[in-house]
Amino acid sequence: MHESEPEAVKDAVGCEVGCVPPFGRSMLLPAYTDQELTKAEYAWFNLGGHHKSIRIRSWDLKKLCQPVAIAAQAGL
Repeated sequence: MHESEPEAVKDAVGCEVGCVPPFGRSMLLPAYTDQELTKAEYAWFNLGGHHKSIRIRSWDLKKLCQPVAIAAQAGL
């Protein structure tokens, strides 16, 4: 896994960095989450734009996306 350039992200998924929804499976992309976020009751994310956010129970998001939980590293 590596950090992508903003232009590459937009070209790949059609959204700017910070707006890519967590539903990677629908885009045939793997989904990853910080393992600490799975402990929270809710998760918030943008769905394709910077101006609207969606709240979902973390458990429901986990069921929908089936993300790989990773330990986030500083600087990523």
